[in-house]
Amino acid sequence: MEDYNKEKRLSIIIPAYNAERYLDRCIESCECQDIGIDDYEVIIVDDGSTDKTLQMAEALSKKYLNICVYTQVNKGQSVARNMALDVAVGKYVMFVDADDFLIEKSIGQVLVLAENNQLEVCSFLLKVMKEGGGFFLGSLHGFPLNTVFAAEHIVLKGIQPASVCCAIYSRTFLNKFGLRFYSGILHQDVEFTTKVYALVSRILFTDIVCYVYEYNPTSSTRDRAYTKLRRSLLDNAVVAHSIQQFADTSKDISANIRKNLRKRVCSNLVGSVLYFLRAKDENIRRIGLDFLEHARTLGIYPIKGRALSWKASFIKFLLNNDILVRVLLKRG
Repeated sequence: MEDYNKEKRLSIIIPAYNAERYLDRCIESCECQDIGIDDYEVIIVDDGSTDKTLQMAEALSKKYLNICVYTQVNKGQSVARNMALDVAVGKYVMFVDADDFLIEKSIGQVLVLAENNQLEVCSFLLKVMKEGGGFFLGSLHGFPLNTVFAAEHIVLKGIQPASVCCAIYSRTFLNKFGLRFYSGILHQDVEFTTKVYALVSRILFTDIVCYVYEYNPTSSTRDRAYTKLRRSLLDNAVVAHSIQQFADTSKDISANIRKNLRKRVCSNLVGSVLYFLRAKDENIRRIGLDFLEHARTLGIYPIKGRALSWKASFIKFLLNNDILVRVLLKRG
């Protein structure tokens, strides 16, 4: 029986909800890596699936001794990821969505880079598999390859939030700063990686391609139905509020990063309100009214501070005219 109290080199975390169609492919790709089977674990967290996902996961755990399976009532991907982080024993952790998969014999190269350079984060590339066939590269960052950077450099150079699936993370680093996923929002990756980039002291970018992200229109995070769209847009306010609080209260970030994050929040809120004002769809403008109310409840509207650009800073003053904005959103 595998000793799961023994630290391993890597933990692969896979939240799974109604993933019976994809889970076997995902797990097989995780088991075809250039790492010894005793050196890594695969943690599957079934998020209250109503199909055969849990049964499949349990069958796979009998086939591969480095798989452990947990289950919870349906609470969402963020809670599933956090559960796995709490039980993981890998020196590094990575996140894989059940409907995606890894490229064969690729992760070991990234792990060696991380270990040799004592990295807290090692970022790699992913391929996006288009619905009609074909691929394009995602997670492009624009930073020099194979060079170790710290938070201040990458944040002030404008790094943007990315999918958590395109990096491996030191578990010690995540635990040191209490980094976990924000529960109940669609944009958990944005909230998480923004904080990671602000806190990291050793991060490296590589052009190794490890991950295949499959565009799936029926996936819970890609469904563009009105209710999901509304939730997605309102969640932008939640993320802005979380990052604002982080910038205001964290004692572990520099003054320059704190200032930059506040400007980012301002710029993102300006962009969100402009999106609603420019929308031709009446439903989206209606969501805009809810967004304003939600942002006001969170204390981030009227928009405060300076933005990243003088133009956005100027527009902010116009958008803070609540009566005018509401009139424009209600236009026919």
